[in-house]
Amino acid sequence: TSQQNIIPTGAEKRRHLRYPGQYRLRYTGKIGSRYVRGEGVLVDVSLEGCGIQGSCPVEQGHELTLQIDLPLKKLAVTLNRAVVRWASGGRFGIESS
Repeated sequence: TSQQNIIPTGAEKRRHLRYPGQYRLRYTGKIGSRYVRGEGVLVDVSLEGCGIQGSCPVEQGHELTLQIDLPLKKLAVTLNRAVVRWASGGRFGIESS
């Protein structure tokens, strides 16, 4: 096959490198008619989003608000309107604009 016919999958589609992390976070959002509130760990981060291992399952396409705890500070960074791009069990990836 020619190089033009190869369609990248998974990590090959990413435009930015992902860096590992271990930051505790909380997330909230509305999925359909129910509200979601969970805790988790940010496991990797890039310029456009991050991967999360969470306590409460979410669904692709929904918006969440994330509060990420910084390790050396007594404050949290808040991300509003983070969109779930993929979800599998308790693991999911978000994109933030």
